[in-house]
Amino acid sequence: MKSKNVFLSYASEDILEAKKLHRYLSEHRINVWFDKNNLLPGQDWKLEIETAINKSNYFILLLSKNSVSKKGFVQKEVKIALDILDYFPEKSVFIIPIRITNCAVNNSRFQKIQWIDLFPRKHYAEGINKILETIGVNKHRFRKNTHSTILITRLMEKDLIESIRNNNFYDSKYNPSGLGSFSKYISKVINGDTVIFDENNGLLWQQSGSEDLTKYEVIEKTKKGYKVVQIKGNSLWIEVNARNYLDVLNKNKYAGFDDWRIPTIEEGMSLIKRRPNKYDLNISSKFDSIQWNLFTADKSEDYKYYWSINFKTGSVFINNIRISVFLRAVRSIKK
Repeated sequence: MKSKNVFLSYASEDILEAKKLHRYLSEHRINVWFDKNNLLPGQDWKLEIETAINKSNYFILLLSKNSVSKKGFVQKEVKIALDILDYFPEKSVFIIPIRITNCAVNNSRFQKIQWIDLFPRKHYAEGINKILETIGVNKHRFRKNTHSTILITRLMEKDLIESIRNNNFYDSKYNPSGLGSFSKYISKVINGDTVIFDENNGLLWQQSGSEDLTKYEVIEKTKKGYKVVQIKGNSLWIEVNARNYLDVLNKNKYAGFDDWRIPTIEEGMSLIKRRPNKYDLNISSKFDSIQWNLFTADKSEDYKYYWSINFKTGSVFINNIRISVFLRAVRSIKK
């Protein structure tokens, strides 16, 4: 995909917010023209700004009490952008107004353009998602996976870290500055089974999931006879339990589908939110709280264990079966 060029306009008093937005957009491989980085000593700054606006695919304007009432070149930038907008087809998007404070927008032209709010703080990630969606780069990049229950392959730690950072996933260990999940999850009951739609990433999740995959039942002889006891299994038994669990889901057509599978590590990472929910888990509260971690289809470098996700800490980890592990099945939404 060809990189998008974006011009970032702001009042000097809002420099910190501008830098923050610049960082997020740049992490998504968007070419952001930002005066603090792009203007060089000796250049005709007025000419450079006009040229950059003309070459941009989008003009982002940070609106605040500072910018809407301030006289200066920021108003000149807006005038240039509005002049360019006149040459665009009627339904085209060029100017993206973004409010960073609760301010009144008095420009009559802007009152006709839908703006995005980056406040209050708890809605910041949602606002960023809307910006990325408007520009057309909000989709996470997942490795392709079939509708099988077969585990994928070994995933090197360095490749995992690269994927986490490229997708800007939040991970308290590997990418603490990541945005985290900003999907809008929709809960539905289909044939008596509760599922969660993630339309942003084209995924359908179980709302709940399996019991602890590390345990299995055996019959033990005692002085009083025989009894069923649960014991800890090895890593191979986790895979057996996971396959058996999926076989039952698919055989019974859970929520009407028979292509449920084990999620990849990227699909699992897309669930992590920056802030914990009411159950102290870094995942949407629409999901069941029993499954506080997630078993994924990716094996560790030594092939012995599996990459998993801990929603208590908001980070990936290698599950060495010393703790419980759960499976929440997923399927791809066919478009």
